[in-house]
Amino acid sequence: MKKYWLLFLLMPFLFAASPTQRGYRSVLGANTETCSATTRLFVWHLENATDITIGNPGGCSVGDTTPSAFAISLTGTKKFDGRYSGYSTTNASVYRFQGTSEDIAHFDEGKIKIRCWVETHLDGSQILRMTGNADSANNNMYIAMETTGGTMIKAGWNGNASGVQITSTVAISTSQWITITYAWKNSLTTQDQYLGVDNDNDGVDDASTQGTDISDWAAGDKADFDLDIGNASGVAGAVYIDWVEVYDASGLI
Repeated sequence: MKKYWLLFLLMPFLFAASPTQRGYRSVLGANTETCSATTRLFVWHLENATDITIGNPGGCSVGDTTPSAFAISLTGTKKFDGRYSGYSTTNASVYRFQGTSEDIAHFDEGKIKIRCWVETHLDGSQILRMTGNADSANNNMYIAMETTGGTMIKAGWNGNASGVQITSTVAISTSQWITITYAWKNSLTTQDQYLGVDNDNDGVDDASTQGTDISDWAAGDKADFDLDIGNASGVAGAVYIDWVEVYDASGLI
């Protein structure tokens, strides 16, 4: 008889929300995230707005763990995992992290994975960006919305005033959670970037685009930069953002 009572108690959690609404990670999962300078540099599940290590699941970072918020807030309306996501609705709506000496991002090689729910798709509206603080106009990268060809995603890399932009080859699914992967490699033999879209969150990109000829950032901007999660583009699209990861290596190019 006891086993039936246990099933009765668990039913509210089993049927609380659909996979499209909640995403694919349990709200009951433990905080097991770890970061290091040679694996993942930064992980945030957007469960706490003042300390990324707090929450269930919680995050980690080899650098900054306390974001500054600009016209953005956490919401329980939609979430990929846990209880909250970030909701960016204006053209200057971000959580900002301070990067120092390539701690939360490495510019020779790296990868970002971000889960998002695009509510209002407008050309140029950003989802994430990094900018150098010495010369932000010439040393930056971004993931943004693109309307050429449909509801697409684009990514761009600018290093020392040399910019390259690539666009997804598959339309994104709006009004549901998707995963975007952006990777870069800037070595003596390879100067590439990669953009992938996973519309069904099965861990396999539905399509990917690769670009070439990216340039390294200036030294001063690699030593002092911002990671902005949200939209700082000047174009007011709307997007929910959850579970952001920054890796040490690209693993894709």
